[in-house]
Amino acid sequence: MPKERHEHRDVLSEMNRRGDDRIEMQLPCRVLFPGVWFGSLDGLTGNLHRNGVIVACHVNLESELPSLGATATVHIELPANRDFSPRYMRCDTTLLRIEELGDRDFQFAMKILNIDIQDVFLADLNSETSSYVM
Repeated sequence: MPKERHEHRDVLSEMNRRGDDRIEMQLPCRVLFPGVWFGSLDGLTGNLHRNGVIVACHVNLESELPSLGATATVHIELPANRDFSPRYMRCDTTLLRIEELGDRDFQFAMKILNIDIQDVFLADLNSETSSYVM
């Protein structure tokens, strides 16, 4: 193989490896499983990467947990800085994994399908909990 093709493959390999890096950050968020629950859950992100997000929530709901493959919307509060007011990342997701952390505390691993950045948060969301866990 010519040297330049080999170098090109190494660069692509490095790019793909970085794509799987997860950013460990605990940001306030709200999770909605519209096909499962009427209300929403407040929680914290555990980590975030371009293809997925881990969210921990306290579930006070009496109904069943969502099934794997269920669709969810996650609103993540992004930190403000001197150039931007607080913004929110709205992610359309699919549930990949659920892990029980303790007394009605759960961690949801979700694949991100779509992301939008919003300037305002939907204030009329009906939150069923306000406990953050992790």
